[in-house]
Amino acid sequence: MKKIGTLINIVVGFIFLAILLLIFVSYFNNPLKLRLYGIASQSMYPALRKNDLIMVMHKNNYKKGDIITFFNPKGARKSDTVTHRIGEIIKEKGRVLFKTKGDANSEPDDWNVGESNVIGATIYRLPFFGYIISASKTPFGFVLLVLFPAFILLYIEMQNIRNEMSNLFKSKGHEKNSR
Repeated sequence: MKKIGTLINIVVGFIFLAILLLIFVSYFNNPLKLRLYGIASQSMYPALRKNDLIMVMHKNNYKKGDIITFFNPKGARKSDTVTHRIGEIIKEKGRVLFKTKGDANSEPDDWNVGESNVIGATIYRLPFFGYIISASKTPFGFVLLVLFPAFILLYIEMQNIRNEMSNLFKSKGHEKNSR
């Protein structure tokens, strides 16, 4: 029974750490310049599907055909992002601009994206795991994905400490009685 408890602790701990790592990489800058995003629409179908998780890495040079994630020039919030394919590279007055288009869209986007607005190019896709990133951005999802597992781990560790303390007191009591 103790081995099953230990195995459950390890599995829950691993899942919790994996989710924390996903959330950390998706929210904060890191030395590898990697970011994770959940795909919110079908505009890049079939290359990317809604609720896919993509890993995006900053590059110094982007080429036609790259799937890039960038800050939406017409987004309501500064943090709104779009992931579309580069259809054309425009060099204008010493600046590099990208004309983008979703694979499933019939027309290119009605904006040009400056290099400074590009977060990075998609380097990896994991189907359906975008749910984790999307859910973590809601209060309920944050509680469910971060706080709830943290409390479970805390509870398990408190049980382990209680059991060890109980065993310690039992062994000391046994030593007193045997003298």
